[in-house]
Amino acid sequence: MTLLSLDLVFRVPLLYDGRDLKFTRVGYVDDCSAKVLFRDPNPQSLPIYAYLKPSDQSKWTTTDTVYYIGEETDYTRPLTFSELQPDTEYTYALSNDLQGRFKTGHAPNSQQARSLTFLTSSCIKANFPYNPFAHSLSIAGFKFLSKVVQSLPSPPSFMLFLGDFIYVDVPLRLGATQEHYRSEYRRVYASPSWNLPGIDLPWIHTLDDHEIANDWSGGNDTEPFVSASDPFMNYHVSVNPPLPPSVPSGPEANNTYFQFTQGPASFFMLDTRRYRTHPEGSENSGTAKPLYGSSSSASQAPDYAPSMLGPMQLEELLAFLRAPEHPNVHWKIVASSVPFTKNWRFGTSDTWGGFLTERKQILNAMHYAEEALSVRVVILSGDRHEFAAIRFPPSTSNLQIAKSARVDTQDLGPHEFSVGPLSMFYLPIRTFKQIDDEDVALAYLPDGNSKLGVIDIQPTKKWRSPL
Repeated sequence: MTLLSLDLVFRVPLLYDGRDLKFTRVGYVDDCSAKVLFRDPNPQSLPIYAYLKPSDQSKWTTTDTVYYIGEETDYTRPLTFSELQPDTEYTYALSNDLQGRFKTGHAPNSQQARSLTFLTSSCIKANFPYNPFAHSLSIAGFKFLSKVVQSLPSPPSFMLFLGDFIYVDVPLRLGATQEHYRSEYRRVYASPSWNLPGIDLPWIHTLDDHEIANDWSGGNDTEPFVSASDPFMNYHVSVNPPLPPSVPSGPEANNTYFQFTQGPASFFMLDTRRYRTHPEGSENSGTAKPLYGSSSSASQAPDYAPSMLGPMQLEELLAFLRAPEHPNVHWKIVASSVPFTKNWRFGTSDTWGGFLTERKQILNAMHYAEEALSVRVVILSGDRHEFAAIRFPPSTSNLQIAKSARVDTQDLGPHEFSVGPLSMFYLPIRTFKQIDDEDVALAYLPDGNSKLGVIDIQPTKKWRSPL
């Protein structure tokens, strides 16, 4: 047992630092553009030429030339292919022998754009459950993911991955430097499991605690957040969806929440770590935590109430929920790395259960969207290593109005689907319980080391709120 434990903890960091890793992946893709990331630490590869062609054609077009890739981005570089045709599969190739494929989205307002299928999950740990004979970087959940993708009638548009892409502190934290965090990302991308069929779909990402430190709420200017943020920005944010239209863009903006529309749904991807304070009811409620590993008092004490999102991100989310959508967009989807429900009775303060005042404000805006704008609101979350479906009913007065109009109220209100892990442990002890009529439990499936959500939106008659 001692030898196996040492193998589990030290084999990967000793044998796989990923410094020579060369790879490419597809990030955010819409109907007319696509973002692609590649990594190449070999200076002999420069300059690197990027080529693109529709997959059913033979003629390549040179789209970009890269003359420099440096250590400051861990030798990663994002590329953007623009002026593309909708609903078209493209193949891209780089002069350093990397290549990949992607398919653009359907043209807005087209008949095909009334449908959308995508995936969601969270939490990856290589070689878990532990197998001493397996490749140390293999990701068991990717086999399950591959089977699901291949079983679908058509390829999903993207994977919405809701955090804990790395587990820097599991089974043991071995460091907190920038290089240590970078090496964790390189090891995940060096996994042979990415070569399984169907895994090469576009991935877009939110941030969660194990990419920083467990239950992180220490702000964005203290360590280890500063070191942890570097690879997240370079490997994920650089090819993520765009920022909300009113948010300043550019590297100096340092914003990590995103907004986009795909077919019949509009999305808002939250950052629930970078801007949060201590939760409500804690000793330092509304303040930042001390420096990581420090026993000193809190380094700052901002003069505002406990917040998961911070004032700017909260205002952007509320504006998103209150804004009318295009007539062909019938869904508002909010992606949160931590559960919105308070029904989880373990680690509740690390979820939205620790920020109930701000949650109430957001729920009011969600109910407004359903009642006044006649769109459905869905929350997608991860983190808990369990699956649950929850409904958030309208106010009692509105329910009475609906009942008096002889409307079935069983379906009214925003719904949350919390899914995880993609490849990690699950808890044998049940921690999910409904205790009031605010968060109505619809389903709960705790068991399983691999869980994956398939979100399939199909055209129906436009829903109108009875309220």
